Amino acid sequence: MCSCGTMGINASDRSHTAMAGSVGTDAGEDFQSLVKITIGDGRKILFWQFRWIGAQSAVYIALAAMEKVNTRFNNNRLASDALQENRWMADISGPLTDDGCRHCVKLWMEIACVRQTRLLGSASSGQYTARDTSDVIS
Repeated sequence: MCSCGTMGINASDRSHTAMAGSVGTDAGEDFQSLVKITIGDGRKILFWQFRWIGAQSAVYIALAAMEKVNTRFNNNRLASDALQENRWMADISGPLTDDGCRHCVKLWMEIACVRQTRLLGSASSGQYTARDTSDVIS
């Protein structure tokens, strides 16, 4: 079991998720049980925008750093490319706030969990899903 939740960053840290508190945990679990998102090799997944990290996007996880991510990378970086040698880190330019640094560390930890999911072979086909990742993260 991955311990990616240890950073203590949650929805209450982000002003844009104020309404998320009104949706019960059961609703999120119900949604996850009904939807299967196949990630595959990451060549069709936008790293920053798509919800491929336990059904969350990198934007959501590292919101405080997003003002430092060039729009070109934000809208075009494929997960397969961003994960090569952690190239996603180079998408962030300029100094970060303390929150930005914490969110980047959280993103790095969540990505490590995704990699662990693939290494553990949770999907025998060599592909994995957002649900596989979510199961490892929680």
